[in-house]
Amino acid sequence: MEACGRVMGIPCRDMAEMTGGTQALGRRELWNTKRVFFLTPQIMVNDLSRGTCPAVDIKCLVIDEAHKALGNHAYCQAVQQVISNLLIAQIEMCAEDSPEIQPYSHERQVEKIVVPLGEELVEIQNTYIKTRGALVGSFLR
Repeated sequence: MEACGRVMGIPCRDMAEMTGGTQALGRRELWNTKRVFFLTPQIMVNDLSRGTCPAVDIKCLVIDEAHKALGNHAYCQAVQQVISNLLIAQIEMCAEDSPEIQPYSHERQVEKIVVPLGEELVEIQNTYIKTRGALVGSFLR
């Protein structure tokens, strides 16, 4: 939250973090008194469906890890409900290499470490391959 406050120029006192441990009544108070929220998609879905989250007051919604929003994931439900409630006509997507977020992105190094399978997993893998091969072979005959 502090990093967001520094970048955006919004005081931390205007921000709130809502986790599964934040009671519904406490979240209602936060929705009414804070400007910036850090929360899970599940909390957003729950508070939108209960009417606790004032959807008409949302000006900007940033969804981190949105690439995981597949199928019936809570992200999808939350985003779709906000889009519908606010009659949103345009959505913008930014990736790590988008010019507008470059000043706020940090360089990171990714190191790939391949861990060999243990003996037991190798046996399971070999059994699976043999079984699958026999099954596919019977279909091809």
